[in-house]
Amino acid sequence: MASSLRDFEAALLRLAEREIPAAVAEASRGLARDVLEGVVLRTPVRSGRARANWRVGLARPPEGVLDAADPDGRAAIARGVAAIARARPFETIWITNNLPYIGMLEHGSSNQAPRGIVAATLASLAARKTS
Repeated sequence: MASSLRDFEAALLRLAEREIPAAVAEASRGLARDVLEGVVLRTPVRSGRARANWRVGLARPPEGVLDAADPDGRAAIARGVAAIARARPFETIWITNNLPYIGMLEHGSSNQAPRGIVAATLASLAARKTS
């Protein structure tokens, strides 16, 4: 019986040390990828600057603004997905856009995104998870 308890304890330790962190990391990376893709593709396009400025930071939010355009959003998504892939278990993944007018876009100032960007993305993901 003592051997069975030691085996059980060892199995629990393996689960707590390796399997749970790995599962948490994969789930958070997957959710972050979905959020990133959602916000980038929901961002209205005039020049593509707003899409280009969706950025990913690990442990702390990215600072500054990029002087770039990305009308289709592919570069922003690729750059963000590469950063997300490096996230460690339980590490905070920041998805930000530091353009001064991103708040106006979020609050529906563009006919292309009258329901906003982040709010619409989160609502879409929440609806997908409950259905």
